[in-house]
Amino acid sequence: MNKSDNKSYILLYHGVTDSKSYGIENSSGKHIKSEEFENQMKWLSKNKKVVPLKEVNEIKDSVAITFDDAFKNVHDVALPILKKYDLPSTFFITTGFVESEKLFWVDRVEHMINYPKNSFIELSMHEKRFWPISNNEDKLYAMNTIKAILKKLDPNARDKMIKDLESQAGWNKDRLPENYKTLSWDDVKDLHE
Repeated sequence: MNKSDNKSYILLYHGVTDSKSYGIENSSGKHIKSEEFENQMKWLSKNKKVVPLKEVNEIKDSVAITFDDAFKNVHDVALPILKKYDLPSTFFITTGFVESEKLFWVDRVEHMINYPKNSFIELSMHEKRFWPISNNEDKLYAMNTIKAILKKLDPNARDKMIKDLESQAGWNKDRLPENYKTLSWDDVKDLHE
């Protein structure tokens, strides 16, 4: 963003993390590192008019900060930074995930492929497809390819394939990353305030 381009922007974040990632976890960068997020917020506070989302189209050269999903790190890591720079933000909370151990399907796929019990996955779609997953490069390729396939499916077909994937790759509930944890209702109240 230029200092005076007179355009308004909406920034979209999912999560802000202080957690170390292992293997292919967070390879998409969905959870931005807290240091990078703080640098961005510091710059915004000095160079842009940060406004609530409902005002972004009314004020030139403004920025609205938004968050999707229901990740706990938005409350625990992002909120203190936003408060430090006194920046308003909008949170789109996926309420069905609040105070639950459910994971978004993309995170389930990432986790299963990151900690598999086998060294390959074979899924049947129109034809059988085979992916080796014995190293991070193979896991990343398999994850991205499988996610792309699953995004095109209706939810019922996607859920069926994810169950098939889980039966092959396994589900390591003991190694769930901090970044997958979801908000509590008290966290949502804090964000609202």
